[in-house]
Amino acid sequence: MRSKPNYLSAVLVTGLAAVAIVVAPVAATATAAPNVRTCVNKGPNTTLCESPGNAEINNQIPVDARPQYPFWIGRGGFRR
Repeated sequence: MRSKPNYLSAVLVTGLAAVAIVVAPVAATATAAPNVRTCVNKGPNTTLCESPGNAEINNQIPVDARPQYPFWIGRGGFRR
């Protein structure tokens, strides 16, 4: 009994594709640089954090504890 070469090549290509899908993530993680994050203070309220392929600028505005409405007295009434 003879097998057709078309079926054999399809099975071979499918098997090789499955092996490539399994091996590719393992190879990518073995050669990738470690995820190292470095942060540097750039000012009184600003921090620059960098990692491979990413950069973040964190800026915190100081808290202002003054009342938001200057016309409000705070005892239940308004200024006149």
